[in-house]
Amino acid sequence: MKPGDLVRYKHDKTSMGLVVALLPDRESGDYILVQWQTRRGASGNSRWCVMPGNIEVKGTGRYGWRDV
Repeated sequence: MKPGDLVRYKHDKTSMGLVVALLPDRESGDYILVQWQTRRGASGNSRWCVMPGNIEVKGTGRYGWRDV
């Protein structure tokens, strides 16, 4: 995984975003900073960190989604 990869939540496959940065120094384990898509009219912070076990990354070519 690297910045720019497309990811989605495993439990809500409609929530997608782009990896902004990897923050390995975070002790909480949620070290993947993602810019999430927002619906029109939605407000608030759409950038937060997630744990790798909670998201899937889009594969290249014909491959689908895979675990991080």
